[in-house]
Amino acid sequence: MRPGRRPNAVNKVTTTAPSARAPMPARATSHQGAPIMREGEGSMSRRGRCTIEATPLPTGAPCVTLSAMATQRAGVPALDATPWAPPAAVGVVMKPFRSLAATDALARALECELRRWGVVYELVRTRGPGDATDLARRFLTDGADALVAVGGDGTVAEVLSALVGTGVPLGIVPRGTGNQLAMNLGIPKALPAAVAVALAAQPRPLDVGNLDDGRVCALNVGVGWAADLMLACPPEFKRRWGFAGYVAMTARLALRPRRRRFRVVADELEWVGDAATVLATNCPVLYVPGSPLRLRLAPDAAVDDGRFDLLVAAPRHGADAVNLLLRLARDGAEGDRRLWRARARTLTIEADPPAPVQRDGDPAGTTPLRLVVEPGAAHVRVPPAPPPPPA
Repeated sequence: MRPGRRPNAVNKVTTTAPSARAPMPARATSHQGAPIMREGEGSMSRRGRCTIEATPLPTGAPCVTLSAMATQRAGVPALDATPWAPPAAVGVVMKPFRSLAATDALARALECELRRWGVVYELVRTRGPGDATDLARRFLTDGADALVAVGGDGTVAEVLSALVGTGVPLGIVPRGTGNQLAMNLGIPKALPAAVAVALAAQPRPLDVGNLDDGRVCALNVGVGWAADLMLACPPEFKRRWGFAGYVAMTARLALRPRRRRFRVVADELEWVGDAATVLATNCPVLYVPGSPLRLRLAPDAAVDDGRFDLLVAAPRHGADAVNLLLRLARDGAEGDRRLWRARARTLTIEADPPAPVQRDGDPAGTTPLRLVVEPGAAHVRVPPAPPPPPA
């Protein structure tokens, strides 16, 4: 903020697309010490220009404030009195959201929240599959010390592919169809609360599964029924129908479960037989957004226990499949003979005939599949655990 200007004055800042990308600075501040903003191509409109309503911070104001009152208003529990140090330079990878107008509106709201935190940032939108990984690597090269993924489970997995082994934490702003990883981690969907967690919450180790093709998964990898569902719900379908489309397609496939011959090797254990689906998950619950329904796929699973939990489901017909889903929702179907469960660090799945594979909600080829778990290979910022109930 320049001397003589009122602290609460609103300035219009017009930016144009840079001809060449300069490396992201480790820290950028004004001459009075208040952080200044760096605009990226993610904030540009079709014409390559944008007008940003920027409200400068008052002189002498702290760069980051995370009071209990602010976080409670945002809809999440208050963070610790001494929160984790927010990053100095943040790279934001955002997947376009439905229409261009909705994407622009989300980008403006997101930039407003980032400016409130006083961090140096660059926001870039993805253009296609795999683009999020390339953008994340570019941010790391430019010197970003934290990344934020704005999208669903597939976008998060692509960004994590670049972060594995770097120690750079990832913040998640859930804006996808399912947002299963974010929901299992307790990350709120409300934008102010999600940004607060993404920037200032303490990172938690996250196990990732490495696939043969070099990609990683953080949520789950599935073969058979689980992958058939993803193939039946392409991006256009998800944009139009949202998670309700998933539910309808799940019911349709459940009434006609297709059984295949599988050979599954989980560490030293082996299972061979006919089944409808094989799922290796890093999270305990599959949520149905907008409803209290949740499938307890692996009640004992944890994202940082060094293993993926394996679930082989073998319903005999449609009514049997529906009954199994209801049992998973009610009590996790513990002891059910239609299920085979295991926990493993190395997993191999073969199918006859070859079956489609899905990784974190996106198609990932066909079997055979080999997955190796890398414990704690990534770090994700998550809300603090709620305090224990009083004795």
